[in-house]
Amino acid sequence: MQQQLGLPTVKYCAQQLFLSPNYFGDLIRELTGASASSHIRRFIMQRAQALLVSGATVSETAERLGFDYPQHFTRIFKKHFGLTPPLSTSENRHHILSQIIVHEDQINTHFHLFIHILVCKA
Repeated sequence: MQQQLGLPTVKYCAQQLFLSPNYFGDLIRELTGASASSHIRRFIMQRAQALLVSGATVSETAERLGFDYPQHFTRIFKKHFGLTPPLSTSENRHHILSQIIVHEDQINTHFHLFIHILVCKA
């Protein structure tokens, strides 16, 4: 279903909580110190990494997460992790994914769960 809705936005997440996008963004920034869009992007990339590790192809992963084009997903993935997504062979996939080191702050557990619920609900 997520592929039909596209990527979750701050506006979408705020609407699901019956909040204005500005208030939602301000609330997330106040609670976590980072923007709502950066949290959403990190969550999407964590889901992407999990899908790829589980054996999904780049195209399947892009579609499942709501990207219109695999190329857009690849560009965002590379920007986030510093590497392109793994190739379709499992040997390459595990080799490349084992090299990905994410230097990020711990995501607020409640916010992470909230985004997970929103994305899975869709």
